[in-house]
Amino acid sequence: MNAPFTPTHRLRDVVEVVLVAVLLALYVRTFLLQAFVVPTPSMEDTVLVGDHLLVNKFIFAPHARWAERLLPYRPVRRGDVIVFRFPPDPRSDFIKRAVALPGDTIEIEGRTVRINGAPEREPHARFRRREICGRGAR
Repeated sequence: MNAPFTPTHRLRDVVEVVLVAVLLALYVRTFLLQAFVVPTPSMEDTVLVGDHLLVNKFIFAPHARWAERLLPYRPVRRGDVIVFRFPPDPRSDFIKRAVALPGDTIEIEGRTVRINGAPEREPHARFRRREICGRGAR
């Protein structure tokens, strides 16, 4: 026969549930998904300031060969919107579109972006002066 619930048992049950929920949330945020808010208008034609994004963190992550059959890993492609930490200030996250791949040569000449010597014809690409985008534009 089970012992009756006491206030100590109930408190322990609540603590266990809260602890499991916190650990699960931390795991999901660290390895699987994370929410971001767009901080600047630098990609205004695609995402607006204040938009909320839910980012799949494992799709481009380093992984073991056996995991490829279990999870949808793939390499970054041109045109993918990616979120990364800004190297000079790792507390800041950048949301940008990938325009080149490893091994590509990028040149910027005036308002023209050249990838491997050819002008980029990306339909999302726009030239804007910094003062139009705002002081904090990146």
